[in-house]
Amino acid sequence: MCIRDRIINCFKGDDRDLLSKMEEVELLGHLRKILLNGDHYLAVIDDIWDVEVWKKIKNAFPDKKNGSRVIITTRNKMVAEGVEDTCFVYELSFLSKDESWQLFCKRAKPTPNLEMLGKEMVDKCGGLPLAIVILSGLLLQKKTYKFWSDVKDQLWRKLKGESSEIQEILNLSYDDMSFHIRQCFLYLARYPEDHTIQVFKLKLLWIAEEFVEEQDGVDMEDVAEDYLNELINRNMIQIELQTADGQVLVCKVHDLVRDLVVEKAREQKILGIFDSSKQYANLRRSLQGQVRHAIYNGIGEYFKLLGPNSGNLNLRSLALTTKTARLQVEEIKLMYTRFQYLKVL
Repeated sequence: MCIRDRIINCFKGDDRDLLSKMEEVELLGHLRKILLNGDHYLAVIDDIWDVEVWKKIKNAFPDKKNGSRVIITTRNKMVAEGVEDTCFVYELSFLSKDESWQLFCKRAKPTPNLEMLGKEMVDKCGGLPLAIVILSGLLLQKKTYKFWSDVKDQLWRKLKGESSEIQEILNLSYDDMSFHIRQCFLYLARYPEDHTIQVFKLKLLWIAEEFVEEQDGVDMEDVAEDYLNELINRNMIQIELQTADGQVLVCKVHDLVRDLVVEKAREQKILGIFDSSKQYANLRRSLQGQVRHAIYNGIGEYFKLLGPNSGNLNLRSLALTTKTARLQVEEIKLMYTRFQYLKVL
């Protein structure tokens, strides 16, 4: 999600149509005015990857000398240290061995004969919570000594560095999925980073895309619900909102998991992504041979890139994920004349 969209999303009760017409500088000025006119404030800016991003927006947060504070989160220590000379950097420590084991046991609940194997694998996670919860989700599927031993052998051989540990655990959980659940998982690439996903619509899309296996006497939405629950149990999907009785209404994909989703979806020809902020040459290559496309932004640019001779005339599915997308009449005509085999829109 771009800075401009993030700024718009932070306003509650404002006229979204008016805000959507503002340029980024105007939005920042509007935010500064609101904060100046109000009392003290606490602003949380989540997941900053580049200190230049903070420099672009920091003037929107006035120092009112009244206890107002700005909290910035980042996974890059260099970014945190480069924000301001006067800021306080709090570095989250990794979990201790005992804390790691307690976190692992909450999910995996190992039997006594599996504890030694479990502790060896948890130690390899280096106290990183995300790695531990994904590992526990993987091992929760099969509580047999052989399965856990096989996973341990792969971790011992492959896990070398901090980032590769996470990637290998993600890959192991992905490889252990059934064919249909794997397709449903990869289809999540259609959603941009930090996108909240309405579960009811997601299940219908899985069914429309023919990812859900038909089972005698079982409603397909119930099968899709089972798929969703398995992905949640594997910690590949995060719960954002659920009812009092535990029914999941809104979910989300952690961006570390999403990196795997996008990569695998492209490799497995599940889905190609169009993002107008990327280089056109790379975009064209990433879309070639894909029967499903997701447009994050730039609908007009998408149709210009995919001309009549683009080789994408067999497109079966097209997803428009931007909330501000408004199709023009000419774009609708192009969609139904150029993509004659389109099934899911």
